[in-house]
Amino acid sequence: MRRLVGILASMVAGLGAHAGMPAGAWDGWLAQGESRWPMSVVIDREGGALLDIDRMGMFRVPASFEDGDPATLEFPFGLGAFELEAAGPGIVEGRRDFGGGLVFEARFERAGDDPGYTTEEVRFEGDGVTLAASLYVPRDAAEPVPGVVMVHGSAIGNRSIWESHRWVKALLDAGVGVLVYDRRGEGASDAGEPDVLFEALSADALVGLRTLADDPRIDAERVGLMGGSQGGWIAVRAAAISDLVSFLILTSSPAVSPAEQDRQQLEATMRAADASDAHLAAALAYHDLYFQSVRGEVPFEALAAAALEAQELPWGSFVDQPQTAEQLDWWRTHHDFDMVAALAGVRVPVLALWGERDSVVPAKENTGPFEEALPEGARARLVVCPDADHALECPGFERDDDGRWVWPGLSSVAFDEIARFCRDEVRGG
Repeated sequence: MRRLVGILASMVAGLGAHAGMPAGAWDGWLAQGESRWPMSVVIDREGGALLDIDRMGMFRVPASFEDGDPATLEFPFGLGAFELEAAGPGIVEGRRDFGGGLVFEARFERAGDDPGYTTEEVRFEGDGVTLAASLYVPRDAAEPVPGVVMVHGSAIGNRSIWESHRWVKALLDAGVGVLVYDRRGEGASDAGEPDVLFEALSADALVGLRTLADDPRIDAERVGLMGGSQGGWIAVRAAAISDLVSFLILTSSPAVSPAEQDRQQLEATMRAADASDAHLAAALAYHDLYFQSVRGEVPFEALAAAALEAQELPWGSFVDQPQTAEQLDWWRTHHDFDMVAALAGVRVPVLALWGERDSVVPAKENTGPFEEALPEGARARLVVCPDADHALECPGFERDDDGRWVWPGLSSVAFDEIARFCRDEVRGG
């Protein structure tokens, strides 16, 4: 009875600020026919909204919200704004007709306001820079919990990008604390030196891990790194040189050098585009010339001439066409990173996941070399997620062969594997 009175009091208190959708937490879904996409939203008293779509890995993503009766909430991926009207105590509903028989319905019910975790902002000293981070810790744990630091891929280095938090909720649900930081030079972190080596980025990740381990709510003996794509190179190197790392979770991680990964990506992308064998062979020959120039084996002028010619060729759009020698600077310092040597130094449990449809880090070309490079007796689980891409996302916003609407989402296999790994290896059963 007390709980019911508390909930009613909370709803009444919120009505003054938001007549249509009171401030607080709401659980619900979008639906197309019988196919539902679960999600939740938190409305604050200033009229802001944060959206969670667990299947997409969307965690506390700002959403446009307008107070009123009806309230208006905007959904991502071009779904647009929905008007949500009261449909009962603590319930709002809405629908939107896109024409052609495509109708989406939304429904949310008032939920408890405790998300089950705490959130705080922290700063720590990286390798010569101060880095800003968000720390999420499961609430009210009986004992210190394991923790993981998220290591960014090349395209995602800022916490304001929702993909940086893609696996945070899954880890929290598994009882693991999470530190997400802005990469040097991005977000609220200091810039430091431009184009730093993986060694410096590994050092940043390890300082973040020490910061996490020093928190009394975190078990310092069970802290690890989770790296995706380029973050795989960085996380593996960190684990190879530091005893602080007690486990690794890797998504779409290359098992080869950056130069070889780039070649794999070129071939996979062109094959996916049904390029002819002749065009593929020509593009790969150009790629070889590109890295000969990177290594200083041929003058840049030879590459520049080939790049100019490639602009007019059918395969030219698939390759980089540098205009100045400075555009090769990143490759000069990174192209030969020795992932095989780094993997050979890993002595902790590893979960490595790849997407079956990934053309950036093709699974077929990386799972075998990854396993071979690990030391004998390594506790590693390597999994290829069916129908998943580089982000481990499966396709959606379409109908299947039976006419049923399919929502997009991260691979269910990936979710299951991460939960199992956290239970068996990170938390020890």
